[in-house]
Parts: sequence; C-alpha cells; structure tokens
Amino acid sequence: MISCKTQVGVTGVLVVFFSLDLSVNKPRGVSWKNVNILMTTVIKTNLWNSPEGEQIFKNFCTNSKRKSFGILEKPSISAHYEEVSYKLFFIGKPGVGKSKTVAELAGNSAPHHDSHGIHKTNIYWPTKIWDKVILFRLQCWEAGESGLKKFSHILPACLDKTDALVFIFSFEDITSLYEVSQNISKMKGNEPNQPAIIVIGTKYSSSNTGISFSEIKEFETKWQLNILKLSNSSSTQPDLSRAGPILNSICEQLWIRDQEYILKQSFDKFVLKE
Repeated sequence: MISCKTQVGVTGVLVVFFSLDLSVNKPRGVSWKNVNILMTTVIKTNLWNSPEGEQIFKNFCTNSKRKSFGILEKPSISAHYEEVSYKLFFIGKPGVGKSKTVAELAGNSAPHHDSHGIHKTNIYWPTKIWDKVILFRLQCWEAGESGLKKFSHILPACLDKTDALVFIFSFEDITSLYEVSQNISKMKGNEPNQPAIIVIGTKYSSSNTGISFSEIKEFETKWQLNILKLSNSSSTQPDLSRAGPILNSICEQLWIRDQEYILKQSFDKFVLKE
C-alpha cells in the first residue's frame, strides 16, 4: 500500500497522492488510470514586476520592449540559467489571429500579411520556480492555410516532435471555436507523452463577444482546460503585463505534461517490480 509519492521536477515539485492495493494476489491489477493526482505549481506570477525580475528582464528587453531572437540567436544571459526547450504548433482557421498571437507573445509587431509556408519564432521566457530561475525556449511553429493544402509535407513537419498543440479561435467567430473542438477530437492522443493541449481565444472583449459565457464554460468542461484570452488589439498595457500571464500558463502546462510523463514511467516500473 502506498500513500504518497513526491516527484521533484525541473521547475518545481509535483505532489501525487494515491492509495493502491498491491496485494500479492493481483500485483498487475493496478492501472495508471486509478491514480488520483493533486498537483501544485509554483511559477511565480508577475516576476517582471519584482526587483529580481527587473534585473533578469533587462537582458530580454530594450527600452521597455522585448528583444527579438532569430532561429540561431539566444540571449547571452541564458548561460547562467537552466534552459528547457519546447516545440509548439499553432493551429486555427484563417483570420483568427495565429500570426498576431505569436507576434504578441514574442513582443514583436503584428504582421500585415498572410502566412505562407512554415514560420518559426523563438520566444525566450524566464520563470521563477521556487528558488530557481528556469529559461523556457518556446519554438513557435505556424503555417498558412494555403501552404498546408498545397504542400503535403508541411503538416507532418509541424507535428513532428511537437510538445504542445496551441489551438487559436476568435471570440468574434463561434464557428472558429467549433473548429477547435473538432481539431482537438482529431489530434488529441492517448499516449503518455502526447502534446499538451492549449487553447487561446483572440479578439476578446468582456463587453462584446460573439460567444456566450455558457458556451465557453461548456467547451472548457468538455476538454478539461482553461481558455487563455488575448485581445490582440492596441493597448496601453505594457507588453509584459499582456503577454506574461499567457506565457506563464503555457510554460506551466508544458512542465505539468513532462512531470506526468516522468511520474507515469516511474509508476509503471514500480508496478512491474511488484
């Protein structure tokens, strides 16, 4: 009988409570699905507003604006912190704001043209986990609808070794939310190392939306996730205050995905030994 197991991860502590019957009669009768997990995440919010964070973010900002890093570039300060890298594929119907979303999260100006072929954007995002700074390198992939239809190799390349599927919809278009639900049904797998599922709604406004609150809650309940909201409009809000909470949430979900996979591998090994 096991009462508690703690797995220390790269970016925090994953605490798992479970009670299992590992009797001699049925040593193989334990399934991972029987494990009830309670996770506590510890990514510090608003790190950029703290004295320590201001020093860290000086290396990622110039004149209060985020620095852009090319595919082969990286911040010089990255050598001082542990770095973890993830590949994200952004998916959504034309016009919902995939490119704008990536640009906003990267601190870049929004593009004024449709995406053609595959676009890759590197986002370096420092997080504070307990007493340790972890630098997340988010490799954001996106592809235009025309390119996906014209070239058969684009979609497999975008999906290859992807750590997260980021589905984008517009709060002004209910059909874009329906399409996200359909795509999740098609692409969500059952493997332990399957990509994390992240959903971002663009063009959000609390006073004017084409999607009702009940429809949003129904979607979140069905897929057991929280929709991240982004207005994608000009704002007087500082860049970090707008993009920061979403980047923190993305990094947190990627970390949880990794810790669940590590824990499952350890769990399976333990059961096989019994």
